Amino acid sequence: MEWVARALGLFYVLGGLFALRAARMNSLLDKALSAIELKPVPAVEKVRAAGLWTSVILTPASGLALLLLSRWAAWLFVLNLVLQAAYLVWASIWLKPEDALEEKGRRQTINAALSWTFATAAVLWWTWTGLLK
Repeated sequence: MEWVARALGLFYVLGGLFALRAARMNSLLDKALSAIELKPVPAVEKVRAAGLWTSVILTPASGLALLLLSRWAAWLFVLNLVLQAAYLVWASIWLKPEDALEEKGRRQTINAALSWTFATAAVLWWTWTGLLK
């Protein structure tokens, strides 16, 4: 079971690195649009960016902790899950998808959160069974 945990940890380390690129691009585009329109970045976009950056930090950190079979993985996975859920609740109220592309993106975000939920359950199980130390 150790190799499954380490493989999952590696998956999330690499996923977090790819998410870093997306977060950087999102921030760059927000700043560029703000400069072009001569308006500040809307508050909704700032919250969206904060959610993305939080995930960019917590996902690879969680993956690294799991890769190292550290008990910290449980705390990091749970924290990331709670923050993802809070973001999705906020987004369902304040950030309705405006077109098919945004709707697709929202479904992908929900699917990623569901996958994270299952991974978190596995991490909690591995912690309980003593695999993570």
